[in-house]
Amino acid sequence: QTNILVFDSDYDFEEMLASYENDELHVTFKTEENDCPKYKILRCGIEPENLYSKTEFGTYHPGTIPSTRGTIEDNILRLAFDDDYFYVNYEYSDYVSENLLTEDLVIHKGFFNEIEVSGTSVFGVGNITFTNKITVPTGTELVFLPGSHPTLTSTAKFDIYGSVTAVGQPDDKIFFNTNSDWDGFYIQADAGSNFQYCEFENSDDPVRCLGLITMKHCTIKNCTNGLYLQACDTYVVEGNEFYDCVKFGLFVSNINHLIFLGTNSIWNNLLHDNSYGIYLFNTNVKIDSNYVYDNTQIGIIASSGTASIIENCCIQDTYSNNPEIYLVDESYPVIDYRYNDIIFNRGYSIYNADREYELYNCRNNYWGTTTSNYIADSFYPSNWEVYYYPYLVSDTTGFYNSRDISLFEMGLMAEEANQFQLARECYLQCIDESDYEIEKIWAASRLINCVDPENGFTFTDAQQLYETISADTSHIVLSNLAQKQAVNCDRKNGDFQEAIMKYEDMLTDSLSYIDSILVQLNIIHTYFEAESTSGRATLSFKYQENAIRDHEHARQKEASLLDLIREEIIEEGHFTPVIDKSILYNNYPNPFNPETTISFSIPEDSKVGITIYNIKGQKVKTLVSEDLEKGIHKIVWDSKDSSGKSVSSGVYFYKLDVNGKTKGLKKMLLLK
Repeated sequence: QTNILVFDSDYDFEEMLASYENDELHVTFKTEENDCPKYKILRCGIEPENLYSKTEFGTYHPGTIPSTRGTIEDNILRLAFDDDYFYVNYEYSDYVSENLLTEDLVIHKGFFNEIEVSGTSVFGVGNITFTNKITVPTGTELVFLPGSHPTLTSTAKFDIYGSVTAVGQPDDKIFFNTNSDWDGFYIQADAGSNFQYCEFENSDDPVRCLGLITMKHCTIKNCTNGLYLQACDTYVVEGNEFYDCVKFGLFVSNINHLIFLGTNSIWNNLLHDNSYGIYLFNTNVKIDSNYVYDNTQIGIIASSGTASIIENCCIQDTYSNNPEIYLVDESYPVIDYRYNDIIFNRGYSIYNADREYELYNCRNNYWGTTTSNYIADSFYPSNWEVYYYPYLVSDTTGFYNSRDISLFEMGLMAEEANQFQLARECYLQCIDESDYEIEKIWAASRLINCVDPENGFTFTDAQQLYETISADTSHIVLSNLAQKQAVNCDRKNGDFQEAIMKYEDMLTDSLSYIDSILVQLNIIHTYFEAESTSGRATLSFKYQENAIRDHEHARQKEASLLDLIREEIIEEGHFTPVIDKSILYNNYPNPFNPETTISFSIPEDSKVGITIYNIKGQKVKTLVSEDLEKGIHKIVWDSKDSSGKSVSSGVYFYKLDVNGKTKGLKKMLLLK
């Protein structure tokens, strides 16, 4: 070669032999030590799998003692290449110092422990291992090529502040799976991610996104959780399959965008054999043309003031006759005239777990039957008024009647067309004039979607509207929803501390057991948003039991709260607005220090006793001994005994007696 560097190394060796033949490159080092040399050598079009390099060690002179000699048949510990060169046994820091990390360099082999990514770091299809936290700073990019299949240890976590790109091909996917239960990708606020034709398996949280995400034609399976979206500005989730996840297939929280098949969409995904197919939490997205089936507990759960659009979806065959759609905490997704297949078999099609429930409109959907009484019996509770006529006569043949377009639907069409001022005007008029309370609730919920700062309507303006609505209306559900959306405006404005204070105030109100859990989840999600936006969450808390120490603590608390919800559904049936039996709920928090809240429900006015016992069965304190009205009640134990002295750490029991009969006994843990 003329004027081309063929080989370069600063390693001290006796002799190096290299031969290019038959599309292979063979390299042999003669050394005194059994080392793996670092070197750079011209590729000449050789593929990385056809590079062979070995070390023959021991003094290379006549008369050498045989026992001091040996061979390392494969001395390639780390390998990268570009169009011109192989880089053998370079450390990641060498790529950085030599400015090699561009889209032209492919890292083919190596072990990467707690690195900070630099430049554009491209990882190929060779033997690559990641362990501990891999940080991708702002302005850098982590890239995986088609066919990549990195080994991920149990501590592997990708913290993305810049961007990650993993775009495979239909016949050459990218695999993020391993035998160990690895952590996952955490996409921070303003960070970008693009996953296409990827498979994720055996992870706690394979992808948690608070930034920008495109996920197409991917599979998430056998994970604790599926895809987690929170407060994303841009999201495209299309054509994926999420299944066999312990908790949810898809979790969507605190997103307020409607644009469909453009900047934002959740479309044409399969979600099956998870505990929950889709979990909508405090969000107003559009769920379109998804197939949600064979999930074990609930097809779609909507909670914490959710008014998302569910359209053209098939939700069916949830196990054990559990609900296809489950509503709690003033959540009423929009399915009116949305042409869904909600096929409930013998269970509930829509289960409303609120104590207060509105007349609900869900017309023009198919219920797996055309028998009116059968459809009516699929709504819970039985006295909940649901207007479902006219309904589709089959899953393939529609009954589309001529009708007037309501003010709410006019607002929704304007919102979908990005005509936010018109949408806002329609929604406000709907709140004032609609004959349906449910449409007032939908309209109020979606006002936050109409924020358009470029045209003079900010989250601060939306918050003022919500505060006015909450103060002026006598409608309890509408007032409560407006209060929640006002706090959401604080979060959207980045006023996370203000939002935390308001949520803690909510916890001091008379909340049900499930309501308190949902407010706690909102506190944790606010922490995530603060941490992701600023890099660290410096938030203060009024009450120690609400405090969050760090990111891992927040994730642990979130997992515990979601488990409490799941346990209640499994153990107690469903959160029942019509209380037909006495129930003693799990205390929260648990473990606790120094206070915990004990909740219980009674179906009728009764003489009630709540008593605390220690591990020896000795009575510590009677918290309640009085006549109470039917309903849900809660009481706080401050970990003091009947004499006012603080008790020691340990296991305690609390017992519910109703009219002299024991109705429940549960265990709790005090940790000081």
